[in-house]
Amino acid sequence: MPAVIAPYIIKAIGERHARRLFLSAERFTSDQATKVNLVHQTCDNSELDETIDKATDKLLKAGPLSVQACKCLIRSLSPDFSDESSARLIAQLRASKEGQEGMSAFFEKRPPSWAN
Repeated sequence: MPAVIAPYIIKAIGERHARRLFLSAERFTSDQATKVNLVHQTCDNSELDETIDKATDKLLKAGPLSVQACKCLIRSLSPDFSDESSARLIAQLRASKEGQEGMSAFFEKRPPSWAN
């Protein structure tokens, strides 16, 4: 019984898929896991290092403060999260030193300082 992970799995794949998989205890392929949104991406073993490198490169190009803020935003989202809260967060990030560097780099068509 997947009691410990059940809330996370149900949130990720939905109650109907979870019910079928929990009750049947069936094994499933990576393609099936992708179809039910349990995983985002799959690759062959021979492509694993390249796939990880590409994903890591994308994450490292993002501003660290912005990544942190995005994580907080995702955790804080709820039905009562307002547009005003979101606008305030965006304004704080744009006004920050990192935000200014990111926008300057974008307009100057160069990598930001954290990507070097």
